[in-house]
Amino acid sequence: MRYLNAIDNELLILSGSIAEITVKKVTERLASFLEKEGGEEAAREPRWFNIQMTSLGGTTPEGIALYDLLMNSGCNIRTIALGEVSSMALVLFLAGAHRVAGKYTRFHIHEGAFEYKDLKERAPSGRLTLTIIGDMLRELKDEEEIVAKIFAERTRFAMSEKNFHELAGGINGTRLTAEQALELGIIHEILKADA
Repeated sequence: MRYLNAIDNELLILSGSIAEITVKKVTERLASFLEKEGGEEAAREPRWFNIQMTSLGGTTPEGIALYDLLMNSGCNIRTIALGEVSSMALVLFLAGAHRVAGKYTRFHIHEGAFEYKDLKERAPSGRLTLTIIGDMLRELKDEEEIVAKIFAERTRFAMSEKNFHELAGGINGTRLTAEQALELGIIHEILKADA
């Protein structure tokens, strides 16, 4: 991709689920990048830390941890979406100061959910009590509020918290094209293919 080849900067490729291993990988690469930036190279023009993403999402704690890490790194972060970037991966994608996507990239926004394995961990006896269900519901609502705020802040309120909840609602949420993501402020640019 000519766009990436022209960038004399760090490129990290993230594909698959956002999970503990992803946090470790990003943290290590970012630390290495920051170490290089603090050396002799610091005098030249600031470089970009580029993250190329293809991911259907992952766990909320790890996604929020990575988002906070990138937002507080002091780096110029560029995120590049290719294929599909969905769910918690989309939150991580929003950490980019410059966000671009391939022309045919898709984005998926949906309500938070617990997986079956989460239920087994919370109710090992197999009994879901009102207390357990209530705690899970509060956790989902809290996480969704955090995600809605991130969307609103990073799209410069082109996408309000209310708008986020409308898009995320329903059984399957909402799938967006690159053009729709551009209109909502999720991305800043659609990559153009060379002729």
